Amino acid sequence: MYLATATGDDGHTHTCSSNSTDCSFTDLHCAETYAVTVVTIVRGCHSDPSPDVELRTGACPPTNVTTSLQCDGNMGTVSWTAVAKADMYLATATGDDGHTHTCSSNSTDCSLTDLHCAETYAVTVVTIVRGCHSDPSPDVELRTGACPPTNVTTSLQCDGNMGTVSWTAVARADMYLATATGDDGHTHTCSSNSTDCSFTDLHCAETYAVTVVTIVRGCHSDPSPDVELRTGACPPTNVTTSLQCDGNMGTVSWTAVARADMYLATATGDDGHTHTCSSNSTDCSFTDLHCAETYAVTVVTIVRGCHSDPSPDVELRTGACPPTNVTTSLQCDGNMGTVSWTAVAKADMYLATATGDDGHTHTCSSNSTDCSLTDLHCAETYAVTVVTIVRGCHSDPSPDVELRTGACPPTNVTTYLQ
Repeated sequence: MYLATATGDDGHTHTCSSNSTDCSFTDLHCAETYAVTVVTIVRGCHSDPSPDVELRTGACPPTNVTTSLQCDGNMGTVSWTAVAKADMYLATATGDDGHTHTCSSNSTDCSLTDLHCAETYAVTVVTIVRGCHSDPSPDVELRTGACPPTNVTTSLQCDGNMGTVSWTAVARADMYLATATGDDGHTHTCSSNSTDCSFTDLHCAETYAVTVVTIVRGCHSDPSPDVELRTGACPPTNVTTSLQCDGNMGTVSWTAVARADMYLATATGDDGHTHTCSSNSTDCSFTDLHCAETYAVTVVTIVRGCHSDPSPDVELRTGACPPTNVTTSLQCDGNMGTVSWTAVAKADMYLATATGDDGHTHTCSSNSTDCSLTDLHCAETYAVTVVTIVRGCHSDPSPDVELRTGACPPTNVTTYLQ
């Protein structure tokens, strides 16, 4: 039999025995120099030991291994205390799912990239000296951040540029942050501790890429894959109004919007009264507007039944109202009638018209509140109306007021002498 003994500088000894010409020491200390001797054993008697032979063991693994996670994004850092004479270090992170990541360094730290979200990794480090690896350091845990939400979907509120994004909940999430980035570079955000939130004030006719991140203890996950959100049409531009001079009818016109199905214009008066008109071209007309009224006119674009935001208000002022309290009187002797009325603000002139049953008409005008109709037909009933004239535009006529003229003289008068 042979008995080999390895005695370390630290006084620790290891032995192995064999009846052949070799044996192996196990569990040697790392970074140790051993003096190895062998004795021969014959019938229980040991020979003198052979001369010492040196055995140097490999490097020790690093100590004080620690890990840290970069908060936003799945990248972890592992660090350790340097080992004397080390050429290199190799760190390995092994996940619960069996996936492994490695990083190497000739200093005392390295970074693990592309780690899986919501994963617990066991991290070890080995020292490499002249190509030989030490035993791995004891496991150190590294937990990665939350995963982004899944099943992200978007929807648009039809009327008005407000969009909603929803997703499937992530375990232990504190909050979610959604971001919509438009083709024009404009961004909108909304946050929620449930599974949906809404974007307001989105730009019209825009395509947005929407992503959602999970927030746990202040750390953001990677963003979810982009989901598209398309907003509704823009309102028409270059909206203008014009008034038909005689009669309260106004026209509104605008510049066409791409892919519009229809336009709807609304005129809202100071008195709260509204009028609407619609068109599939670039103008439409309001009828039956109130006299002497200021209207705020807006136009919306309609695409697939969805209304855009309204265009900015454009003013439309209607013409003057007809005079009120119109009365008539007949001058008894002679067929001359007088018509009078209450003044209308800002009126330039008034025009009174008397229309007889026989179709005959008479007119008189005035810049005050009465005028006289002359040369009326006898025994006639006239319908008298008055219009207000402002800047050459006539109001609607006032309601008819009756004027009856005096009797006609007898006819076929003859005389005879008794």
